[in-house]
Amino acid sequence: MARQRYKAKRNSNHVQRQNRANHRCGHRRGVPTRSDPEIYDALKLDDVDLTLEVQQQLGDGVVRAIAMGPSEGLRRGLAVTGTGKGISVPVGSGTLGRIMDVLGKPQDEKGPIQGSDTLPIHRPAPAYDEQAGGQDLLVTGIKVIDLLVPFAKGGKVGLFAAPGSARPSTCSS
Repeated sequence: MARQRYKAKRNSNHVQRQNRANHRCGHRRGVPTRSDPEIYDALKLDDVDLTLEVQQQLGDGVVRAIAMGPSEGLRRGLAVTGTGKGISVPVGSGTLGRIMDVLGKPQDEKGPIQGSDTLPIHRPAPAYDEQAGGQDLLVTGIKVIDLLVPFAKGGKVGLFAAPGSARPSTCSS
């Protein structure tokens, strides 16, 4: 009995807190005044330099998101701004040989990335006829593999070896 009373009290407190949160966010009597963010939309925290990506909509203006960086300093009630679009990264010849994170920020200390074009990280795959074809081989640097079992570039390949054994196993499709 005590457990059921606790749950009921907890749920009523949760509803009161949710109603106060809805009131602060612009909800009036269950009708949102703003649109909820779409899945894969980027959200920016105002107080902390952190980007979130929406993964699930839980309803009533609540979403589940993934932090795209360290989450130290997060707490309830932080202001969040929706960008209205997904995370985009620079593309093109300026990105070749560069190391960047999922947000497109350079990690190799070589200055800003020289890329004027950006593309979203979540987008449809190119059509089969748009993909580069050919008979190019992937050079692994392992002489036995490159000689006896050459891999085609762009294929699905797995190379497994037990530590200390000289018998790798290959898997390809």
